[in-house]
Amino acid sequence: MTGRRGHSLLEAIVALLSGAVVCGGVASLLVTDQRLAAARSPRLAREETIRIVTTVLRRELASIDPGADIRGAGGDSVALRLFRGFAVVCSLASGPRLLVRFQGEREPDPARDSVLPLLPPGAAALPLRSSGSSGAACAGAGALRVWDLGAGPPPGTPLLLFQQGTYAISGSAFRVRHGGEGRQPLTGEWLEDRSSSVSIRRDAWGAAVLAAVELGFGTGLPGRAYRIDFRNAGAPDTARRGQP
Repeated sequence: MTGRRGHSLLEAIVALLSGAVVCGGVASLLVTDQRLAAARSPRLAREETIRIVTTVLRRELASIDPGADIRGAGGDSVALRLFRGFAVVCSLASGPRLLVRFQGEREPDPARDSVLPLLPPGAAALPLRSSGSSGAACAGAGALRVWDLGAGPPPGTPLLLFQQGTYAISGSAFRVRHGGEGRQPLTGEWLEDRSSSVSIRRDAWGAAVLAAVELGFGTGLPGRAYRIDFRNAGAPDTARRGQP
C-alpha cells in the first residue's frame, strides 16, 4: 500500500484544534466553578453563623428562670447564669462538706462555679469552695463528689451548678465571656455590629422573652431576626427549673 502524503499533518492539526477546544472548555468550567464557590462562601458562612447563634442561645435559655437568672441585657449582649450540671445531696460528710451525686457536661470548677439549691424555693446561691471525688456509697445515678458549700443543705436537696457568663455580638462575631475572662469568638467575623443586637422584651402577658436576635451581615448580605421564647417564663416557681 502506498502512503497518502499530507494526511498525517492534517490529522495532527485537527487533533491539536480539538484538544484546544476541550482544554478551553475545561478551563471555562473550572473558572465557573470557582466563581460559584466564591459566591457560595458568604452564604454558607452566614448560615453557619445563624445556626451557631440560635443553637447556643436556645440551649442556654432552655432551663433558666428569666426573672432570676438574667443579670442584664444591652444592645449587643445578655448576661445570665449558665447552668452546667445537676446534683442531689446524699448526706452530710463533715462540717459544711456534702456528699452529692453529680451529673453534668464538665467537672465542677470551684474557681468559676456556684451552686443553686432548688429547695426551699427562693434559696440563695452558694459558692463552690471545693470539689473532689469520693469512694463512699450513695444510691442514685451520677458521679460521687464531695462539695464544700459553706452550708449544709439537707439530704435529698436538688442542686444546680452554674457559672456567670455573657453572650455578645461584638467585633463582627458572636462571642462568650465567662466571669472575668475575655470574650472568646464562637463564630467567624461575619456579623455587622451596627445592625446586630440582642434584646430582652415582654410579651402581652408580661412574660419575658428574648424577642429578637437581630443578625446583620457584612458583604452586602441581608440580616435576619429571630425570636427565642423562654420555656420557663410564667411557670409556677416550683416548676420553673428542671435538670439541665
